[in-house]
Amino acid sequence: MPDPLQYAFNKVSGLTRQTALYAGNAFDRVFRAASLVQAGQTPFETLYTDGLVSLRYYPPLAEDFIELDGEMIDVERTPHKTPIVIVPPLAVNMLIYDLFPQRSLVRFLRAKGFEVYLIDWGVPTRQHSHYNLHTYVAELLPAYLNRVREHSGEQKLSLHGWSLGGMFTLF
Repeated sequence: MPDPLQYAFNKVSGLTRQTALYAGNAFDRVFRAASLVQAGQTPFETLYTDGLVSLRYYPPLAEDFIELDGEMIDVERTPHKTPIVIVPPLAVNMLIYDLFPQRSLVRFLRAKGFEVYLIDWGVPTRQHSHYNLHTYVAELLPAYLNRVREHSGEQKLSLHGWSLGGMFTLF
């Protein structure tokens, strides 16, 4: 039969170590948050916002080559004629497209010579409670695609949609 005193000591020691670990993590998240965040580091310009939805443009990369997934990729300086517009689903944080510097769809597309735009649907509040799918598909998406056309000078666009964003691109 285990010694009750030893058992209690082990339990308290374990809790103390766990509490110290949690406190260290909390300290890092509060005071070192900027050094922990790796997502969203590809520079972008916000071309337009209506307070909810915004249009991002990712300018050409400054580097001559980038590392993605352990591979070195040359950055193409001659852009493709047709810009690409990333159309995400409504409930996804835009950081998913720029998760890590070495694992980023927007950096990959820029390195391959695409002019890259992204529609950030934002986080709706009560004042947007009247929005429905029609609002996004028939009003907001066409308006933002027209802003891409104005900025890029190109009428044809290549749309990249994922999940519900993919459904939006079909309309």
